[in-house]
Amino acid sequence: MDFEQLADHLGLEEKEFIDLVFLYIRTTLSDMDVMESAINGKESEQVAFAAHSIKGASENLGFDDISVIAKSIEQKGRENDLGNSLKECQILRERIEDIKKSVHNRIGECTVQRM
Repeated sequence: MDFEQLADHLGLEEKEFIDLVFLYIRTTLSDMDVMESAINGKESEQVAFAAHSIKGASENLGFDDISVIAKSIEQKGRENDLGNSLKECQILRERIEDIKKSVHNRIGECTVQRM
């Protein structure tokens, strides 16, 4: 994952972008918990709300693959069709974990480069 390019696209320094990514991860994982609970409780409106939040934040930071999946879940929530949503949530969690690993690896690289 090219954090420098993603940061540049938003007109940010890479460190500023990484700070936003940490906030994004925390917030998105919290939204994921809400969304999964809502799916299990068949609360379609709450699913759509949480998915919408994830979609927007992901889109803003350039995580388009996550945004597309969240949009699908949002749409299903609005249509009261939550059948496959837990499977999509698992994919979202995996993608978020990938981002988390990438940002930790990037921080490690930066530390080594400064030595």
